[in-house]
Amino acid sequence: MKIKELHLKNYRSFEDCKIEFEDYYTAICGKNNSGKSNILRAVLNTLERSRHYERFNFSSDYPVWKSKDKDEKIELCLKLHLDKVADSGLLKFIEFFLSDKKKDEEIKLKDKLLEIHITFEQEGSKYEIVIDGETIDNKYKVSELLRRIHFSPVISFHNSTQHSRPYRRSSHGYLESLPSKSKESIQTKLKQVNKELSKALEKHKSELQTLIGRLQDKYEVGLTFSGIDMEFDRIPYEISLGEKNFDLPLEDWGSGTKNRTLILSSIFEAKNQIDLDDESNRITPIVIIEEPESFLHPSAQAEFGRVLQDLS
Repeated sequence: MKIKELHLKNYRSFEDCKIEFEDYYTAICGKNNSGKSNILRAVLNTLERSRHYERFNFSSDYPVWKSKDKDEKIELCLKLHLDKVADSGLLKFIEFFLSDKKKDEEIKLKDKLLEIHITFEQEGSKYEIVIDGETIDNKYKVSELLRRIHFSPVISFHNSTQHSRPYRRSSHGYLESLPSKSKESIQTKLKQVNKELSKALEKHKSELQTLIGRLQDKYEVGLTFSGIDMEFDRIPYEISLGEKNFDLPLEDWGSGTKNRTLILSSIFEAKNQIDLDDESNRITPIVIIEEPESFLHPSAQAEFGRVLQDLS
């Protein structure tokens, strides 16, 4: 998935601004308070799963220097290029959902241009989706397409300005992106462990039965064991850096090294999403990095910028 164009009207610091994203790597530069974060905010609120009831708020998102005329609206248009290979999961959903084909029929995927239009005013908001120039006019279909986008990993966002919470052990990622073969191997070993644990419980059961048998009321004891279940999306891992003879936890390194490593880790996680065995979930995330130059010496900023460009 790749952003082709973003058009903002009456949104925060923008009265009417169209931004074209020509390449796979785009650096947005500007002075403080020039609106860079508002561009990211518009993209994230359009594509990410929202933790709030409303993604946009007319009273806070409308430009503060303009009078709130009844006829004025806030308008956003985000155009996305979907690749037939890299975004096959989302493209297949679109083809099946919008066409009359039965699910067992073969569908030939092709690249598509997906446009999300959002208009909101004081009375409420309106969403519209256009695919290859054809407007989807069914509200239910629009809602379901947006739901699919919002609940899919279409964004990999790293904010260099957000620090981890103090007095809590840091985690730098989760094992959800393990290859399926590795997960199957771990699950097989877990079955063996659960079997041994169930046997161990039998001894506890007999000992507990002996103790309870001393009571006047007689009860049969049963010990149930639900087993150890690996939820890979909740198992964290930590990063350490070093040389051949030593390594240190990432938290013990300087802020620049830490931030740079976590950015590369975010890109690595995004790449893993592309390599999923499950084609139905294959989507190439848009990687967004807020202030990648944070905490870096000017020479390191230039080098890191080149690295990010090469990776993209």
